Amino acid sequence: MSLRFRRMHPEDLDRVWAIEQAAFTDPWTRDMLAAELQPDYFRHPIVLEMHNRVEGYALLWVFDDEIYLNNIAINPENQRKGLGLKFLNYIFERFRSGGILHLEVRPSNKAAVQLYSRCGFAPVGIRRGYYSDGEDALIMQKELE
Repeated sequence: MSLRFRRMHPEDLDRVWAIEQAAFTDPWTRDMLAAELQPDYFRHPIVLEMHNRVEGYALLWVFDDEIYLNNIAINPENQRKGLGLKFLNYIFERFRSGGILHLEVRPSNKAAVQLYSRCGFAPVGIRRGYYSDGEDALIMQKELE
């Protein structure tokens, strides 16, 4: 499997938005995704390419020792092939200088909760009614070394 991780570029936006719409029941808008491409020090939009085609992306915000994984998705056609785990391991390696990595996940997304738990994330709280359909969000975090 030929994998490459790199910064997301504006020309990736259509593909990332297509993955977003396919992967989530409550997807971000195209404008929200485009806003993550703004050049500043704290936004880190990353894509995963497989055979020179974007098959996943992650949107991170980094503030010193606080890292927020705002969104991560793999093209549903390529889920359950270990790409999510490879992407998370890349993120852990890239930001290994320390700090805490935070994320929110739907408790009903059992596959994601299981993956995050296997990767060392621990539940630390609940955000009540976080999603537009009223579902709570499970807050998870992992200390990076």
